[in-house]
Amino acid sequence: LTNKIILCGTYSSSPYFKEFIDAIAFMNVSKETQTQRIKQRSLKERFFIEWIPLEEEYFKNNNVIDYCDIII
Repeated sequence: LTNKIILCGTYSSSPYFKEFIDAIAFMNVSKETQTQRIKQRSLKERFFIEWIPLEEEYFKNNNVIDYCDIII
């Protein structure tokens, strides 16, 4: 039996980690669902103005979905 590590979050799908992991799962939600969930957070303005645009740029520039093993 081997130890398992689960990384969670936007940057856990970084190409840097690819050689150390067995599989990458990408969890995709609609823009509507994402917006509804963010509106419930205390720092919602930062998500909309700063974090979401940075996340989308990261996904695009690193072709994250292209090397994911599972897309949910």
